[in-house]
Amino acid sequence: MAIYKMVGDKERLEPILETSFSQESVQEVQDLQRILLAQPEILEPGLFIIRAEFSEWRDSKRRIDLLALDKEGRLVVVELKRGETGDHSELQAIRYAAMVANLTLDKVVDTYQAYFGVDQDEARSRIHEHLGVPEEDDAVIYTENPRIILACEDFNKELTTSVLWLNACELDIKCIRLKPYRIGEEILVESSQIIPIPEAADFTEQFRERERENRDQRSSQTRRVPGGDAFKQSIGSAREQFQPELKRFYDWAVALEQEELVELSTYEGTEGGKEVIRLALKVPKKSTLVQFFSSGNIRFWPVNFNRLAPGTMRRLDSSFGLNLEDGKTHYRSLSTIGDVEAFLNSLTDAYREANGRLTDD
Repeated sequence: MAIYKMVGDKERLEPILETSFSQESVQEVQDLQRILLAQPEILEPGLFIIRAEFSEWRDSKRRIDLLALDKEGRLVVVELKRGETGDHSELQAIRYAAMVANLTLDKVVDTYQAYFGVDQDEARSRIHEHLGVPEEDDAVIYTENPRIILACEDFNKELTTSVLWLNACELDIKCIRLKPYRIGEEILVESSQIIPIPEAADFTEQFRERERENRDQRSSQTRRVPGGDAFKQSIGSAREQFQPELKRFYDWAVALEQEELVELSTYEGTEGGKEVIRLALKVPKKSTLVQFFSSGNIRFWPVNFNRLAPGTMRRLDSSFGLNLEDGKTHYRSLSTIGDVEAFLNSLTDAYREANGRLTDD
């Protein structure tokens, strides 16, 4: 794909010449890594860098180019390659993701503190600010399944085929192409997401949801049982601070089922043994906006609801800063919700709108 410059009085398009980082003597660490450390939004809006060259593990000298948190609090491994093929970067990044999958929030705070030279209170405050969590509340990060971002000048077919297959297996790998061009004395760099294709996000998420259901039905360790009784029974083993709100969410979910807005079911033995209550529409079959975990987290799957309940979804975004319009899966902690009653009322409206039963009163 060529890039052109319009010249004259809209007379013609003049091609901008492709170049390479090696031709321009752009170094991987001294230049690209340094720039992305200061400007992580080049890779993804809302990316929060914890440190560069992370290597805090035993029996290995390997280093993660950039370790970050995304705007939902998920751990992100960034693997950077200056070359034009990205050879084996996906395998390298998977190793790194596995090695950091047991990081705790305290370890993340300590890592940020040591790298950026701030005290622990300041480090924790910045992470809380990034997550949108008041400092007096518990922050929640998700390290069990780190995301991966691969950044390179280009990617060969072997790598892109591997990434597409790995994503189909529910890894979360994004490929960002950083393509340099030269125009006169200036170097231009185009940052573009090539995997997953942004326009295919809805289809990809719907495909993954179908695969999740199929896998859950096949699994002998995970059962999905009708109703919410299994979830209700698990509330007593949840963290004490979350128990009142989980009971409140359970009662609300049962009320929605009685109103025939949803079908309730509970996944048992998932997410580290924490039960998950699922609120699915009857039509379109199994479309789900929200799931509540007995661990105190909430998962949003907004894909179909952005189409079925657009008005309410926009209000949820603006009122609670959920950013659901991008169609991706989102996680939030109960401690970040704030006005729970208003939140549940908005969710009720979303299910009513999706069912075609939202009224003005």
